[in-house]
Amino acid sequence: TQGVSSAASDVYKRQVQYSTSLYEFDVSLKEINALSTNSCDTSEDHLIEGPNVSYGEEITFDHVPVVTPAGNTLVKDLTFSIKPGQSLLVIGPNGCGKSSLFRILGGLWEVRDPGRVTVPSSRRQVFYLPQTSYFTYGTLREQILYPDSMAEYHEKVEVARSSGKVVVKDDFYLLKLLKLVHLEHLLANVDDVSSDEDEEEGDELKFEAVSGSNAGTSALENDSLGGNTRFTASGLDKVAKWPDILSTGEQQRLAMARLYYHQPKFAVLDECTSAISPDLEKECYRIATKTFHITVLSVCHRTALWRFHNYILKFQKGPDDEFATALFTRFDAEKRL
Repeated sequence: TQGVSSAASDVYKRQVQYSTSLYEFDVSLKEINALSTNSCDTSEDHLIEGPNVSYGEEITFDHVPVVTPAGNTLVKDLTFSIKPGQSLLVIGPNGCGKSSLFRILGGLWEVRDPGRVTVPSSRRQVFYLPQTSYFTYGTLREQILYPDSMAEYHEKVEVARSSGKVVVKDDFYLLKLLKLVHLEHLLANVDDVSSDEDEEEGDELKFEAVSGSNAGTSALENDSLGGNTRFTASGLDKVAKWPDILSTGEQQRLAMARLYYHQPKFAVLDECTSAISPDLEKECYRIATKTFHITVLSVCHRTALWRFHNYILKFQKGPDDEFATALFTRFDAEKRL
C-alpha cells in the first residue's frame, strides 16, 4: 500500500510539473505575441536589444563570449564583422559554437560582457533559414509570405501600386519566385504533388544577375512562366498540409522562395539546402547572392558553395582545450579548393 501511494504521489508531482510548464509556455507565447504586435506599430522593430547591442548596417561581434544560459562558456572571444556584400562561411565540428552564434544573433542568448554586438535596427533585415523550415496547413501563398500575414501582403501590394513602383510583389510575382526554385508543379492539383526526391535532376535555370536599385527584379520581369502549361494565381489558393506532401528538398526550395520574397539584407542559411541537388543548390545560392544581393551567413558542407562567400569563420577545439576558438579571415575559395 505504501508503494502504491508513493507511485501515485510521483505521478501527481509529474502532472503538476507538466501543467506548470504548459502554463508558463502559454504565458510566454502571449507575451511574445503582444510584443510582436506592439513592435509592428513602431519604426524600431529590433532583432535583439540590450546594453551591449548597437545598430548599424552590418553584423559585428566584438569580443563576445559565447555562454550558454546555464553558464557554460563555449567560446571566450568571438570577433568578426560582416557588411552588405561580404558573405560569411561558418565551419567547424559539432559542439564548438556554430549554432550558438546564431542563438545570440537571434536574441535567444544574452550578449555577455565585455562583448558588443552590432546588428541592423530592424528584425526584417535578418532572415533565418534552418535545415527544416516552418510550414503549416494553409494556402501555398501563405507558405511563401510567412511570417507576413495576408493583411500585410495586400497592404504592401496596394502601397506599391499606388506609389507607382516598378516592382509589385503580387501574385504574379509569387508565381515567378516558384519558377525560380523549380516548384511550378505545386500550382497544379495538390493531389498530384509528388514527394519523391526529384531534386537530383538539377535542371538549369535561365535567369541573369542584375544590379542597381531594382536588383532581383529584371530577372522576374523579363521571363514568363513559359512551357505548355498555363499556371494562374488561383494555384496559390490551394490549401494543403504542406509538410506532409512535400519532400524535404521541396520544402527547402519553398523556403528559398520565401527568402527571395522578403529580400532581407542578411540571411542565415543553416544547412538549409542540404536536401537539394548540387546543381540546383548552387543556383539557389547564386540567385540569393547575385540576383537579390542578399548577404549570407552560411553553415554548409558542399565545397561548391564556397565561391559565394568572401570571409570564413572557423570554429576549432582540440581534445585538451577547455574552450573553442574562432578564427575570422578573408576567404579565397579557389585557393582553398
